[in-house]
Amino acid sequence: MQNSKNWLKRTLYIVLTTGLITISGLSAAAVECSGGGICKQTIVLTPGWNAIYLQVQPIDKTPEAFFTKANGDTINVSSMWTYLAHRATVDYIANPDPEKLLSEAGWLRYFPATAKEAFTTNLFSLSANRAYLIKLEGEQFEVVNIEGTPVIPKTKWQPNSFNFTGFHIDPANPPTFSQYFAASPAHSKLNIYSLKDNLWDKVVTPDVEVIDPDKAYWVYSEQGSKYNGMFDVTVPQVNRLEYGNVIESLGVTLKNHSLANNTLSVSLAGDASGVYYKNANTDGQPWVPLAINSYEVSANASHTLRLGVRRADFTPGGLEQVLDIRGSGSRWLLPVTADAPNIDNSLWVGSVTIEKVAQVQNYKHDCGDDDHQLCVENVGRIQDTCLADGTSPGLGEFRCTDNINVAARTCDVNGENPGTTIPGAGHACHEFSVPVEGDNTILTPVAQTFSFRVIMHNNGGEVALLKDVILMKNQATDNESGSYVLVTDEQRISEFTGVAIRDGELVGKRLSTAAYDFTGNTQAMAGSIGSQLTISLLIDKQSPTNPYRHLYHAQHGKGYDITRTMEFSFAGAETGSFLRAGYDVLEGTYRETTTGLHKRPIIATGTFRLQHAAAIGSLH
Repeated sequence: MQNSKNWLKRTLYIVLTTGLITISGLSAAAVECSGGGICKQTIVLTPGWNAIYLQVQPIDKTPEAFFTKANGDTINVSSMWTYLAHRATVDYIANPDPEKLLSEAGWLRYFPATAKEAFTTNLFSLSANRAYLIKLEGEQFEVVNIEGTPVIPKTKWQPNSFNFTGFHIDPANPPTFSQYFAASPAHSKLNIYSLKDNLWDKVVTPDVEVIDPDKAYWVYSEQGSKYNGMFDVTVPQVNRLEYGNVIESLGVTLKNHSLANNTLSVSLAGDASGVYYKNANTDGQPWVPLAINSYEVSANASHTLRLGVRRADFTPGGLEQVLDIRGSGSRWLLPVTADAPNIDNSLWVGSVTIEKVAQVQNYKHDCGDDDHQLCVENVGRIQDTCLADGTSPGLGEFRCTDNINVAARTCDVNGENPGTTIPGAGHACHEFSVPVEGDNTILTPVAQTFSFRVIMHNNGGEVALLKDVILMKNQATDNESGSYVLVTDEQRISEFTGVAIRDGELVGKRLSTAAYDFTGNTQAMAGSIGSQLTISLLIDKQSPTNPYRHLYHAQHGKGYDITRTMEFSFAGAETGSFLRAGYDVLEGTYRETTTGLHKRPIIATGTFRLQHAAAIGSLH
């Protein structure tokens, strides 16, 4: 027996000094989390009775998996117990004994298949945030590694009763029982029992003894309560931050229960790629990658932290992370998940906004105020005299409309006024203008921006511009419902079924645009989504949508061919809608060159924004 005890001490020393178990006041192993959202809790079982607190939800929830080592060997456990507080009230604490526990209400138990009591087993699944009693046989300690996902604690204290529970504690800064319960009226009189040497020993010095995060305790609560420590964490979902494949950002509320300001640290257990926090500073960077952030929460107040995910950082696939929140000796581990399915083969719908256009011809409208003023495009024409009434009695053919009530002035053949300065004679030769050839490479802002819809479809890198598309479903079979399809050939509509009810009938959902025209409903584009796309659309002079093809002008009846060359240059993920950019929102600059409307090409530029509409790879 003495040799066994010496072996136990030597082995414990080796384990502790090699870092397998972290010691912080008491023998405590910190829960370690890494990328992928998986955490590992390491618990040391000593021979005899052990009271443990399970902080992670095991991947394999069966007790058999809990007691199976990595090499396949089984830990020599004779029984495992957990207490259901809602089934009974505990007025006093009895030392653990299998015979007594079997007869007491509220206990679930597990016995190995080889045990004679195995037929009484009614504990089949282990859960996070629960306390367990474990009886380890033999004289050797065992190290149990439990891999799983953390779950936010939702403690409900049973009033006027002892509660069998544990605590989520920061292993680097474990509080005493007095510190932990300082803000809880339900625990003003601390009555706590800790398992020591197979016996429940009352903690008589709660202001000295620190809490072990791996251990379970009997704690008396004078009243019903949901107290979880000096701070609470509230999330929109039940126990995690789950963004799915649509949500951009969610709020995490940190509640400080203490009567003093509380500094809470927030960090990610693994790689921070893809998780951002809302920046309150007005420095032009609204979202900043989350690293290790500290927030001071005022006494008995709350602070809401806005966290967002940028799927362009972790596509394709998804994100599984763990948010680590610490303060006042407590530690909360919060799962963070987001999906980013591959959307390369998809329908994209968006808009183009025209902001600038080139001037293919200009008009000058005034002469300025100089002594030698231009008489608006009168250069090269015969001398023209502007009288006070705004008329021109000379041989010139233009009126001096703004010269009314202004002294007569003369415009020479060079378009200048060689006379003396006449007060109030500014703009004397207004509207004297004729068109002047403009520079179609210089773009000027439009008086008012305008937008039009664009529809694109990507299938294996082949991008098409669409005029009209209908969302429908394949005909359902006996065993499964139909899958969604995109229909561009209206002659095939009868082959599919609708997705929405209108006037009692199933119909498809149609997306269309009148901003451009071509034969059919699809037209191939050159380039790729995310880089650059171009397309040239010919509007035939005989086309019904040709703007020259109408009956209101005799010379327009014959029509003119018009070509629109549309160019989409995609911006990087750093611009535009930051969280969604580069994934399900694509933005960039737009340029269009139109020929046929004027003897010189007309150039217009602006911006575009495309949004992912449906992950469907083919068109029908």
